[in-house]
Amino acid sequence: MDPRTLPAVEGVESIRQHGPRELMLVTMDAGETAPRVVDAFSRRGITVTTTREERPSFDEIFARLLEQQAPPGEPSEEAATAARSRDAAA
Repeated sequence: MDPRTLPAVEGVESIRQHGPRELMLVTMDAGETAPRVVDAFSRRGITVTTTREERPSFDEIFARLLEQQAPPGEPSEEAATAARSRDAAA
C-alpha cells in the first residue's frame, strides 16, 4: 500500500508506512479523525482491521522538536541524548 495513493482525510497531518499493511496517521484529534479515516478507506475498498491512539511522551515530543532544529541529516546532540535516555528507561 502506497501512502501517497490514499484518500485525503480532513484532520490527517501526515502518514507514515511502518510495514506493507501498517500505517501511522498523525492527527491532532484521533477520536474525531479515526472514523473519517476508516470511512474513507472503506469507500476505496480498503478494510481497516485495527485502529489505536498513541500519545507521544513529553521526551519524544522534545526530541522531535530538537531534531527539527538540527541541520539536515544530523540529529542534534540534545535529540540524541533524549533518545538515549528514553531508550535506557524503556
